[in-house]
Amino acid sequence: MNVNARAAKAEQKNRGAEAQGEILRHAEELFSHYGYAKTNIGDIAERCAMSPGNLYRYFENKQAIGLAVCAAYFRISEAEMQAALDAAEGGAEARIRALITTGVGMLVREMRQNPKLVELAEIVCESADDGKLVIAQELSDHLDWRVARLTEEVARGARAGELTPVGDPTQTAMALLLATKAFWIPFSLAKMELDDVEGQLEIVLELVFRGLRA
Repeated sequence: MNVNARAAKAEQKNRGAEAQGEILRHAEELFSHYGYAKTNIGDIAERCAMSPGNLYRYFENKQAIGLAVCAAYFRISEAEMQAALDAAEGGAEARIRALITTGVGMLVREMRQNPKLVELAEIVCESADDGKLVIAQELSDHLDWRVARLTEEVARGARAGELTPVGDPTQTAMALLLATKAFWIPFSLAKMELDDVEGQLEIVLELVFRGLRA
């Protein structure tokens, strides 16, 4: 491939990425205002000043767009949680608390700004024909990220003699997520008073760490 061909291919790729970003930006705005269910491909295409046929060049369907919007949120959430981890002062407990409270705090903030987030969140978890829950790859990757970070911190706390894991560090990390599960799920948060979430989460974390402290 010559230089001109490579440059043309790179430019085409950049244009495609820009178009996808524009589609996601407008889709998120429409989902936030009208809800995921009431927004259709035509609405998104019109907002992007393109035909539905042209939009399908970038995304297979509306669900693919919704999942991409969720994936973008997950990446931002991970960046904020990682920054909180890096800035936390103290040992493993302080770092774990920082990660969890930051992630939940971001979700609460999004819930306040966008009550229709619950509707969009439905597309990352679906029920299969056999009744089992099917988790979208985007959410699965995000959960793996959380487990990996928490596993690292539990192991660090065990090495420092600060924490006493139950089982191996990964099992304890997964137990931490299970203990705080209600705070990570938009459906659950929608049933809570958002102003009380921080205090309720602190109570749960204190109970958990009373059992984990060495």
